[in-house]
Amino acid sequence: MAVSALEAMVRSFASGHPDAAARALEGPEPRAAAQLLQQLPTRIAAPVTERLSPDSAAVILSLLGAEGSRELLGSLPSRQAAAILHHLEDAVREATLSGLQPDRSKAIRDLLRYSPDTAGGMMDARLTSLPIDLSVREAISALRRA
Repeated sequence: MAVSALEAMVRSFASGHPDAAARALEGPEPRAAAQLLQQLPTRIAAPVTERLSPDSAAVILSLLGAEGSRELLGSLPSRQAAAILHHLEDAVREATLSGLQPDRSKAIRDLLRYSPDTAGGMMDARLTSLPIDLSVREAISALRRA
């Protein structure tokens, strides 16, 4: 499928400047922002969505519906996905979570038990254990791979 010059420019901007793209999407009509996000590949749309405020992201993703937002939310860090899902109606939240991989859904559900502004809502539930005899360089490398 051929990509127009405008689409190529939008993809390039969103890919290279996800913070600025997120700020730009928070301004216009949410329907336009939803349509734009829907047209971007997930690998570009996810970093932009991650940088949206959770309430703005929830409004935009609710317009995409559970099916449209599932892949995007599934590619976000669990903490960010939970923060966004806190702003969605229960039915939409459940429909979105039910279509995710079971381990992703469980990780996000665990975070949803906590209010987003508490320590529980901000935590990263993943735990990485390292052998005590690693050098700092080896430890950093292992953490980056985790």
